[in-house]
Amino acid sequence: MAQSFNNNKWRNEMTKSEYIAYCNTKRKAHKNQWCNFTLIVNGVEVGIKFYNTWIQVISVDGIRSSGTMDCSVKRFNEDLNMALQ
Repeated sequence: MAQSFNNNKWRNEMTKSEYIAYCNTKRKAHKNQWCNFTLIVNGVEVGIKFYNTWIQVISVDGIRSSGTMDCSVKRFNEDLNMALQ
């Protein structure tokens, strides 16, 4: 079952670097658990569902993509960065 998070500590909108940092914070805090949440990044709705470093789905302004399964943290961050271009 996917884990939902309370995003109250964040502003209504994040920058790309804040979003990537937030994803990594959640990834580290919830090892071996599904994580999913939707936030506003640079004025665009971004939804994500991931398990450890595998981005099963990321939706940026309605356009869906995914990441590499069981990849390195570096690749996880590259996949996030590419999806948010």
